[in-house]
Amino acid sequence: ILALNPELEKGVQEGMTISIPNETNKTENSKFDKTKLIPVKSNDDKILAIFLPFNLNKMEADSTKTKSEYLRKDETLNIALDYYAGSLIAIDTLNKLGYNFKVKVFDTESNASNSVERIIKNNDFSKVDAVIGPLYNNQIEQTALLLKEYNIPVISPLSKVTGKPYSNIYYSMPSEEIQREMLFDFFNRNNGNAVAI
Repeated sequence: ILALNPELEKGVQEGMTISIPNETNKTENSKFDKTKLIPVKSNDDKILAIFLPFNLNKMEADSTKTKSEYLRKDETLNIALDYYAGSLIAIDTLNKLGYNFKVKVFDTESNASNSVERIIKNNDFSKVDAVIGPLYNNQIEQTALLLKEYNIPVISPLSKVTGKPYSNIYYSMPSEEIQREMLFDFFNRNNGNAVAI
């Protein structure tokens, strides 16, 4: 990314356009997609949907465990709650900077693909600007496919680029190959003068 965007050495600036390599058609001489990092501020509210597996139906149906037991022992619930809390902090920060966000949160329950289909079928997504989640890759792909008609970006919060190359999926976690390349680039920029543990 730094090779394509040398201006990033000075830091990220509002309104900056950053060239991002497109992994699905990457060749040595290929052109790279341009991604607008931060859109120009507008007075219009942006509607954001967040899909996370809280599994509230499972928690309500299980009479043998208390809610505090679920909070202590359910790893997926804890990941979902952590991601939700971080999302709220980020959205609050953006709202303070003058961006207007309305957030709709949906419980995708477990890894079942029918929960995503049910959510999209039973709700109006025509005015949604972006969807963050779900956490599971098979649900990400299904969400992207179902929302493709609205041209809604679907941001995969935890999955790496491994699925089908839908044009409206954006992966927030780089692949191990990209991480390795960035690490070696860092070592090269510092003349190998770095200690990795």
